[in-house]
Amino acid sequence: MKGNGRVVAFFIVILLVVVLIVLNLTLFTISDITVLNKVYSDLIIDNDIITSSNIQAGSNIFSLSERKAISNIEIDNPYIKVTSIERKFPNKIIIHVTVRTAVMTIAVNGGDGYALLDSNLKILEIVNQYSNLYSASTKIVGITVDAPVIGNTLNTVNTYNAVLQIIGNIADNENLDGVAFLTFFEKITFVPDITVNNVRIKINSGVTFALTNNQYVEQQLRYCLEKYKLTDELSLERKSGYYFFDGDIGWVWTANIADLD
Repeated sequence: MKGNGRVVAFFIVILLVVVLIVLNLTLFTISDITVLNKVYSDLIIDNDIITSSNIQAGSNIFSLSERKAISNIEIDNPYIKVTSIERKFPNKIIIHVTVRTAVMTIAVNGGDGYALLDSNLKILEIVNQYSNLYSASTKIVGITVDAPVIGNTLNTVNTYNAVLQIIGNIADNENLDGVAFLTFFEKITFVPDITVNNVRIKINSGVTFALTNNQYVEQQLRYCLEKYKLTDELSLERKSGYYFFDGDIGWVWTANIADLD
């Protein structure tokens, strides 16, 4: 009897394994891939996004590498940002996307145009100085980018790029991303050969925030933004001049650029 019981148990286990294999190969086989966008844009072309993802109909839903699919899509489609890839069991994949907004330009080393970036330093395309996208962008002055590759992101190990990343992150948190970023920041200048007040962020109202490129750049910029917001909207300090840190008296505003040296 014990022997018969073992045989029955063995066949039950085999049967369960077979059922699981069949379910895995049929029920959980991807049959539907769709793209869901947060905003309408001519840049969102469903078939191109699905093709770029390299997600194959007929493959197993559990074998999907979301990270690889996102990377594939965003390299082939620089303006597309994948917010998530959703597995909807048993056999459906939904790719959630939005569109990146070009906000800043950096000159390409060697004079071959300008790299157009979003707030996360993603290179969206290369434009020339006559482009409307260049005209509308926040200009980055004092640094260049070497051999930019469309679809890549600038390396933030570079201290200048790290500062730009901080500015982009703060813009996101302060609701200054996209169009608002463009309407707020006019120009970001890196000043060589000086050690203080060497990052100058000019905003469209005419005011410039003079920061020192060190580990406290983020705190400096947040303080300048807060001080600017608290200033009377009709005052000269909201229309021109410079906010900077004076070692003797703290954060101050001046109308004279010579005070920054």
